[in-house]
Amino acid sequence: MIIAYPASLLRNVRVNEFFEEEYKKTSTVFDTIFIDQNTFRITKNKHLVDGEKVLYRGWIVTIEQYYSINEEVQRHGGNLVVSPEEYGFTQFNRDGFGYNGWTDVFGDFTPKTIRVDYDHDFDLDDVSSQLDFPLIVKGSSKSVKDDWENSMFIKDKSDFSRVLENYKDYVSQNEDDMIMLREFENFVPDEEYRLWFYQGELRRAEIHPLFNGEYDELIIDQASDIIATVKSFAMKNNIQLMTVDIVKDTQGHVRIIECGSGMVSGIRHGFVDIVSS
Repeated sequence: MIIAYPASLLRNVRVNEFFEEEYKKTSTVFDTIFIDQNTFRITKNKHLVDGEKVLYRGWIVTIEQYYSINEEVQRHGGNLVVSPEEYGFTQFNRDGFGYNGWTDVFGDFTPKTIRVDYDHDFDLDDVSSQLDFPLIVKGSSKSVKDDWENSMFIKDKSDFSRVLENYKDYVSQNEDDMIMLREFENFVPDEEYRLWFYQGELRRAEIHPLFNGEYDELIIDQASDIIATVKSFAMKNNIQLMTVDIVKDTQGHVRIIECGSGMVSGIRHGFVDIVSS
């Protein structure tokens, strides 16, 4: 397997500076190539791709841009480890594998959610028949946590239009063309874990890289039903690399707050350890 990293914007035959430390460790185990983040063309070691599996590891790209990477890898005789369908499903909650996104397949473990197009004309009676207020509004990959009370948290029906309009002032349709409405649940603050699954196996459980604190094995033990469900789904559908972020609600239940593609998820250390045999 070959790992593809983003190329430096300054010199596209070098790795992007943000990934330099991770790349140094990865390149001791795997051959690597670089992807230009403007053209999505391979800039170094093209000859290594022929007949190989290629795993992208880098910045979040759109689904369309990931298709461009896929075409480029195939043009040089290789194939991506993670299919575009998997990337869209895990990272952007798009339809796939017979489900309406990951919020559908893991619906028992995550706040109830409806997904619509960005320009959807909402009927509040329809919304309230499907979801219980309060709600949060976000995109498939965008949210406005820095303006929570005005652009993300919808306390009741009377507050719906104001918050939705404020959200759209921050996030354009070009940035994220999906609107997700999710029922609000009270979570224990500043305590979030990231589960890493590779080829259907849980390879690591760690404190989310944006949080600090002591690792609590009990929370992982309490997430056993979540872990079993994710593993079963991944094995059945050949999901290669995904992350699942979990929290505990104020009633003590472990809940899934987010899923993502492990190709673009932040990590505390040792990405190469996740994908090594």
